Amino acid sequence: MEPDCRAPRLPERIPSLDGLRALAIATVLAAHAVQTWGAPAFLRPLSHMGNLGVRTFFLISGFLITTLLLKECDSRGRVSFRDFYIRRGLRILPAFLVYVAVIHFMAAAGLIDSPRADTLRALTFTMDYRDDKSWPLNHIWSLSVEEQFYLLWGALFALASHATLRLAIVVLAVVPLLIRSAYLFGGLMPAHNPVAAARQLECLVDALATGALVSLFYNQWMRSERLATFIRSGRALAAAVALISLAVASFLVGSRLYDSVGQSVANIGLALLVWHCVSARTGPVIKVFNWRPIVFIGVLSYSLYLWQQLFLNPSVRSSYASFPVNIALAFLAALGSYYLIERPFLNARKYFPALRTRGSRAVPAHAHGGNSADIAGAVTLCKDIPLPDVANLICVRWYQRLDPACQLGTDNVQRISDRSSGATPHDPNSWQLCYGLPHPDSLAATDARWTDENGTAPEGPDQDGQIAGWAAAVNPKARWPKMQMAIKWTDRHMG
Repeated sequence: MEPDCRAPRLPERIPSLDGLRALAIATVLAAHAVQTWGAPAFLRPLSHMGNLGVRTFFLISGFLITTLLLKECDSRGRVSFRDFYIRRGLRILPAFLVYVAVIHFMAAAGLIDSPRADTLRALTFTMDYRDDKSWPLNHIWSLSVEEQFYLLWGALFALASHATLRLAIVVLAVVPLLIRSAYLFGGLMPAHNPVAAARQLECLVDALATGALVSLFYNQWMRSERLATFIRSGRALAAAVALISLAVASFLVGSRLYDSVGQSVANIGLALLVWHCVSARTGPVIKVFNWRPIVFIGVLSYSLYLWQQLFLNPSVRSSYASFPVNIALAFLAALGSYYLIERPFLNARKYFPALRTRGSRAVPAHAHGGNSADIAGAVTLCKDIPLPDVANLICVRWYQRLDPACQLGTDNVQRISDRSSGATPHDPNSWQLCYGLPHPDSLAATDARWTDENGTAPEGPDQDGQIAGWAAAVNPKARWPKMQMAIKWTDRHMG
């Protein structure tokens, strides 16, 4: 059954999430670096902060992957297993495989200790189910959790109804607390993995699921003006900090308390933080997270996550693994990995875009039944779109202008038209408002010129196509033609 999907109405790129990634990778680096040779002793308490960084990555990943899946549902009416996993593979595998290969050959040469069994577990993404791991590939447990979640969540999206998805994500966000408690306090901890409560998928999937839950319910929750105002305010940020601090305090009481209840409290605080970052546009924290150097560290975070393990090894006393040289080397390796491996393969993802439809036509706005804010995502090649469909894009842009915050909670054109006192894109003045182009090239002026030269106003369902086709023939270099506007709109929102 095809899910009834609605993607969050958000910009295509959210710099503050990269800023949040930078904070997450900073906590992971700090947790590892303070255990290495030469690190100041007073920084040792930071060694317990790494789990929060990993959970932050999980929350962000759950939110973003669900948003991408929802957008694919919006544009195609379904999720393509093939395209989804190819895109994930192009994102994750190239740099990962190079890192694993480097570790394997260094171990074969006797330079480091990393058994072949670890290489096999890493390549099969099962590192989270064993505790006896050597340091160089030990961190792949968290990537294994993510990949296992992607496999499960992608399958649910492709096969389940929207109601089933919502029920499943609530279950996945709550049940791990019970499993962790049973492991820690009920004597059910797996013998093969004494740290299962802090490592295995069934114990950690709640972090990914909480991020996914925010994405699934985002539009519904943001229709509440009171809740939307709270989320965008500093009060939400303060609540997030308070909850995260409470989770950290639970660790100081005892690691078992944190591994059970504390992780769930951290999930709620981190979810508020992610929600604030994607919703707020101003504020001191947003400014910091949007600062270019911070954003760039966030962009590097995956490569940093992979390569820091080689240099931040607490059991090695060589100069390359000593603080702070190891931090500098980790950044150098990450830069090389990002520019030489990661980014070229990221560019290849354009051949499997989540928002591409089959065929070359845009989905008409009035017939789409999906999210008007994402109608541009249904476009494959703008230059091949028939003019009437381009006109549909313009109509959608107009309705977005009337309801920029999507407060109506629907893209029902009639309701939006009623809300605007009957104004539609066919009113001459509304064209100017829609485009913000009061110059002679505006569509209002074009409508008038059409009437002057043809003796009658354009009529019928193809009237916008008639105007655009006529105007393009009369003045192909005009700045306003619908085709150019559609291309600009699509480029801006699809990258």
